[in-house]
Amino acid sequence: MSDTALEDSVLEVRSSRLNVGVLFAVSLTFTIAGVVLIFRDWWSPTPLFGIVAFLSGQELFWPRMRLRIDHQGIRQSGAFGGTNQVAWSEIKGIQVMASGGQPILSIHLKHPEAFILQSPARLQGIARNYWKSYGTPFILSHTLYEVSPQKIEGAIRSHVQKEASRIL
Repeated sequence: MSDTALEDSVLEVRSSRLNVGVLFAVSLTFTIAGVVLIFRDWWSPTPLFGIVAFLSGQELFWPRMRLRIDHQGIRQSGAFGGTNQVAWSEIKGIQVMASGGQPILSIHLKHPEAFILQSPARLQGIARNYWKSYGTPFILSHTLYEVSPQKIEGAIRSHVQKEASRIL
């Protein structure tokens, strides 16, 4: 891929409608079962499943951009409206890992503490937990994306290599 093509290349990733649809159906089923159990004087986690059904239903019927990889860096939008972004110059390396049998991509940063502090307040605790668990506060989980993990990894590696060659 030429420098101009890489400069202009953008990967935009939405949530997978199939994965979100399955999550929505399961949550809705548990919500309905929970309502039935409430009327039978049983305590149940119905509110939790109701919230998950609501959020996954929103994502199913009104999908948003979840991940954008372009010449500026990586921008990831979270389920609760928070957005994390990192410039290519801040990336030290990337690593493919597995968590619970699912592939995750850990983005190793030059200044992880600064990344955590610039993150939205509601995401700072999550970023700190990622840092303790995975050695980096910026993780891309592929479970709800509509493209393969290899395509995301390839796009990121291309941009990281381009940034490294520009510095040298």
